[in-house]
This record gives sequence, structure tokens and C-alpha cells, in this order.
Amino acid sequence: MGIEVRYRRMSEQKLKVLESDPQLALTTLFKLPGINSEAMLELITNPQGMQERAAEIRETIQTVQADTTYLVLDGGSKPPIQNPPDICHTDTLNFELCTLNFRPAVLDLGKDWHALHYLLTGDTSMEPSHNLDAPLHNIVMGGNPTLIESSYGWVRCLLQVDILDIVAALTEITTEELRERFSTDDFNSHEIYPNPQPSGWTRDEVENVFILFPRLKKLFELALEANEIVLVGHY
Repeated sequence: MGIEVRYRRMSEQKLKVLESDPQLALTTLFKLPGINSEAMLELITNPQGMQERAAEIRETIQTVQADTTYLVLDGGSKPPIQNPPDICHTDTLNFELCTLNFRPAVLDLGKDWHALHYLLTGDTSMEPSHNLDAPLHNIVMGGNPTLIESSYGWVRCLLQVDILDIVAALTEITTEELRERFSTDDFNSHEIYPNPQPSGWTRDEVENVFILFPRLKKLFELALEANEIVLVGHY
């Protein structure tokens, strides 16, 4: 399935609870619709197993999403119901859902994280590091390590001081400005992950980044308003 990135905003108190219970942390941060806690823990701690079961997982997710009338946080295709609650969570889905107003607690970049990072910073690195003076860098690759381990390194935490700078920096960038930075030749020459094959990066391939970008901005704005932290996990 490859490396994917998920964001989750929450209180610092909730983070402390999750850090004290690794199994709860993994199933809370990385749960997928239709995948129970035990299976999710196995998949997160065994990336090879996740790769081997990619087709099965994808089919399960698509089946579950097809049975709901909510709009899934990561851009699912089903339309939202009329007047839904701010954040919806059901036992049958075991998944975070969003509303017409889109107030996400969780947001998936999928495999588009490296493309977004490159468009924001011009940096091709795939190694996480926190830089107090580079809020745009910190959006995807920054944050300080927590005690929660995922498939690819430690889940990282962006604090209010980081989020304040990130929101300010993102305010200066529109989706159209981000779109203008894209170059097929540039992306393909730098082999920006996931380096789509066989045709490489195209404008169609990168379009999802521009759909996700305003949603990510919204997530950080909400975290700032609510005095929350944002967790970033590669899985």
C-alpha cells in the first residue's frame, strides 16, 4: 500500500492517555472503516502484512463507505446527510466522519504527502525533522516524536506554538498558487513519492493534493481555535 500520512487533532491530555496505552493509540490514530482493532494493530505493526493484504483492505473500505450516506473525512465520494452533527462516529463504521461544514478531527493525505511537502517547500527530503524556523516544512515533515510508534517511525506532535506559525504561513498560500507551482518535469525528475508508474506524474495524478490542501488548512485552523495539538503519523 506504500507510505501514507494521517493527521489527527486532539487535546494534550488525550495524547498522554494514548502514550500510556500503545495498542489504544494505534487503533485510535490509524483505524480504518470495516477493520477491527485487532486487525488494525496487526496491520500497523506489520507493514509487509499490510502490503500483502492491500487488495482485501481496499475492498473492505470501499464496501463500508458505500453503505454510508456520510462524507468520509479523506474525501469519500458519498454525499453528506442533511444537517449532520459536527463530528460523527458510529460503532458500525468505527471511523471519524465529517460534515457539510467540514470540521475534521482526522485527515488523510494518503500517498500525496510528499507531493504536498515538495510544493510547499521545494524540499525533496523524506526524512522527518522539526525546524522551528520553517513552519511550512513542519506541516508534513516536522513535529517532535511522541511515545507512539507507527509503521514508519514515531508519530510526531505539533504544539500550539507550531500550529500558530503554520496557520499564519498557510494563510499566505492559496490553492491556485500551489497549483501553479506544479511541474510534471520537475516532479518526475525528482521522483517525488510515490513516483507513479508507468506514466509518471501528470496533472491528473496531482489533482488530489489541491483537493486536500484547503482541508488541511481547515484542520490546523480548528486546532488553533480549540487549543489542541496535531499528531502526524506515517503508516
